[in-house]
Amino acid sequence: MRLKFIANPAAGSHQAGIIERAAEYMRRQGAEVEVFLTEYAGHAGELAADTAGFERLVVAGGDGTINEVINGMMPEPRPVAVIPMGTANVLALECALPEELAAQCALAVRGKPRLATLGRAGERYFLLMAGAGMDAAAVEGVNLSLKKITGKGAYFYSAFKVWLRQPVREICCRLADGTIFHHLSQVVVCNSRLYGGPFCLAPAASIFSPRFEVVILPFMGRFSLLLCLLSLFKGQTRPPGRILTTAGLTVSGRGRLQLDGEAAGEAAVEIEACPALLPLIV
Repeated sequence: MRLKFIANPAAGSHQAGIIERAAEYMRRQGAEVEVFLTEYAGHAGELAADTAGFERLVVAGGDGTINEVINGMMPEPRPVAVIPMGTANVLALECALPEELAAQCALAVRGKPRLATLGRAGERYFLLMAGAGMDAAAVEGVNLSLKKITGKGAYFYSAFKVWLRQPVREICCRLADGTIFHHLSQVVVCNSRLYGGPFCLAPAASIFSPRFEVVILPFMGRFSLLLCLLSLFKGQTRPPGRILTTAGLTVSGRGRLQLDGEAAGEAAVEIEACPALLPLIV
């Protein structure tokens, strides 16, 4: 089996030698492994665009690197396996990947692909979540130098700055069945249960389901929004927050958009579920 191993050496939890050791573990499993190191933002997607001659792609990095690889492969994805090395590693937690590197590498070589649903927001795909509102503004404002030092702390610091300084912007969403929700402060389209790490935001969501679970929060003041977000992260989704099930929606408004924890521009986009599209080895 020939594997294309795309690794991000700048990923959050990178430890000296982990990429080299992972490649060696996979070779011991009988795989022919070719290593490609990313050098700049977007490089993983460029590397993933050429999969000729490879049976699988193995991605060492965080959720953002995985997102780049998925988008780079489309519209003809190869089976993808993951060596989690990021800050939050939501996909690894969601799928309960092994914690030991050797076990992760054995799974990458010998595991069987399972078809996962992807979300598509405009021309871009996501695997875990899409967020419109203050979470996206916080992602966009993350200081990358601080992220290298503090990890998740950089996201919390950016979120605090956004909460403190920026006005809450109104968002509207229209579900696939025609139901319209006006005057929202936050929309999170969940293709997975977890958000930002171990926080269970949408218990019924699954990357293997053909539909999303969508968390919406009505427009409110910044203090009320803070309390509501804190309750959501504790798994307490109750009024004024709601969770809806849909296969697609249209988001509009003046807010920002994030996909799998990466900034993605304006929050004015059509989002749809694409079931059974990605062969994922988990």
